[in-house]
Amino acid sequence: MRTALVLLAALLAWMPLHAQGDVPKPEAKPPETKAVDAKAADAAKPAAPETKLPGKWFALKGATIHTVSGPVLQGATILVKDSKIVDVGQEINIPAGTEVIDATGKHVCPGFVAIAAKGPLGLRNASGKEKGEHRFDPFADFMVLALANGITTAHESGGMADFAGLFGFSGSAFTGSHTGVLGGTVGKLTHGTVEGFALREPAALYLNSPVPQGGGAIAEQRDLFERAKKHRAARKAWLKELAGGKKDAQEPKTDEACTALAEAMDGDIPVFYYADNRRHIEHALGLAAEFGVPVVLHTAQEAWTIPAEVGRHARGVVLLPRGLGVRGTRPYTDPNVSAPHGWRIDNPAIMQRTGVPWAVLTLNTGITTTLLGGRDLMGLHLEAAFAVRGGVTDAEALRAITLTPAELLQVSDRVGSLEVGKDADLLLLDREPLDYRAFVEKAWVNGRLAYDEEVTPLYGHIQTDRRQAPRKWKPWGIWGELPDQKEVVPLPDGSTPAVK
Repeated sequence: MRTALVLLAALLAWMPLHAQGDVPKPEAKPPETKAVDAKAADAAKPAAPETKLPGKWFALKGATIHTVSGPVLQGATILVKDSKIVDVGQEINIPAGTEVIDATGKHVCPGFVAIAAKGPLGLRNASGKEKGEHRFDPFADFMVLALANGITTAHESGGMADFAGLFGFSGSAFTGSHTGVLGGTVGKLTHGTVEGFALREPAALYLNSPVPQGGGAIAEQRDLFERAKKHRAARKAWLKELAGGKKDAQEPKTDEACTALAEAMDGDIPVFYYADNRRHIEHALGLAAEFGVPVVLHTAQEAWTIPAEVGRHARGVVLLPRGLGVRGTRPYTDPNVSAPHGWRIDNPAIMQRTGVPWAVLTLNTGITTTLLGGRDLMGLHLEAAFAVRGGVTDAEALRAITLTPAELLQVSDRVGSLEVGKDADLLLLDREPLDYRAFVEKAWVNGRLAYDEEVTPLYGHIQTDRRQAPRKWKPWGIWGELPDQKEVVPLPDGSTPAVK
C-alpha cells in the first residue's frame, strides 16, 4: 500500500513538468513599426556641440615670404594665432576653422621698423613726463599714412631736427645733448586701439658730439662717462651687500643721464650718439672703447672713412643712403680737408662688408605730402632700395628697415622678422618689398588688421601695370562723414546755391 502511494505521488509530480515541455509558448508579437522621415529624425536629434577653434586664427597661403632672419620661401604659408606667429613654411598644417587668405602671387614680409620717426605714433605733449602709452593717439591720420607705407613699429624721441640736412648742414636725428638726454618711445602703430602699443620706454639715452662746442663741452661729456663708470661699480657693490644679507645697505643715487649710461655699460639700454663727420665719430668711438659703452652712431655720413674702427667699437650705425642734402647728396671737395671725407653712395655697403649692423634713416623723419616728397618717413623703403644701388643686396637692405633697427632698439625679440613666437606684424604687398612700384595691400599689427587698402585706398588712384582700373579715393575718419561735393547744402539764410 505504501509503495502504491509513493508511485502515485511521483506520477502526479512528473505530469505538470512534462506538460510544460510539450506545450509551445505563444510567440511574442513584434512591435508595430511606423515609417519615419529621415530628415525629421535628424531634426529631432539633439544638436552636437559646435567645436570652435580656440583663439583667432588666420593664414596667408601661397605667398613669397621674406622671413628676413632666414631664407625667402616661395609658395609658402604663415599661420597666426591671436597676436603671435605660430608657423612659417611651405608645408604646414592649417587647423580646421582657420581663416585662409589666398596670397598666391603676393609678397609677405615683416612690418618696417622706423628707427627714427616723428608723428606716426600720434604722441601728444612730447615734452611731458607721461608714458607714451598715455599720450598715444590711436586715431592719428599720420599713422594711417605710415601704415600704408609699411611701417608698423616706430621710435620717437622728444623731437627731431627734420629739415637741417635740406640746407646743407648735418641735423641730428634725435634730440640729445653732450651730457645726455634719457627718453623716447618705441611703440606699435596699432591704429584704432591702444592695446599692444607699448614696446620700450624709455627708449634710449641720446648723446651729441661735444667736439664742435670746444673743450668745456668735451670735458663735461667725459665727466659724465667717468661718473657713470663709478656709479656702475657702486651699484654692483650695493647688490653684492644685499645678496650677502646686509639689509641696511644704501642704494647709490645719481642723476638720470648718469644712471642710464651706467645701465648702457651693461647693455640694458641703447645709446644713440650723433656723430656725422670723422672727427665726431673718432671721439665717440674713443669713449666707447675706453668705457665699454656699445654706442649706436647715427647720421654717420663719414663712417666709410674709418670702417675698421667703427666695426671694432660701435654697436651699429644709422645711415642716410642718399646723403644729408645739398653738398651731402653728392661727392664734393672741401679745400680745408685733405683726408677722405664727405658722402659716398656705398657707405652702407662698406659697413656691410665690415660687419657693422646698419639701419636706414630718412632725411625728414616726419611725414609730409609737400616739399620733401620721397625724402620723408613714407620713403623709408625707397631709402633702403637706394642702398642697393650702392652695393648691398636686396636682403641686406630689407634687413636694414626691419630686423637690424629692431636689434639696435633692443626689441628684436618681438618684431623685425617672421619667426615662430614673434608678434604677427605682417605686410601683404603686390610686389617685392623694395620695389618702388610695390603697394601695401594689408598691414597687420599684433595679428590685427590695422590697414586695408580696400577700405582706405590712399594710393588706389595710381594706375600701374597691375592696376588697370584704379579705384576712387575714399576718405577715412571724420572726412568720410562730410557731405559729397555734389550734394546741395543750404546756405545760412536758407537759400539753395546753384550747383554746376
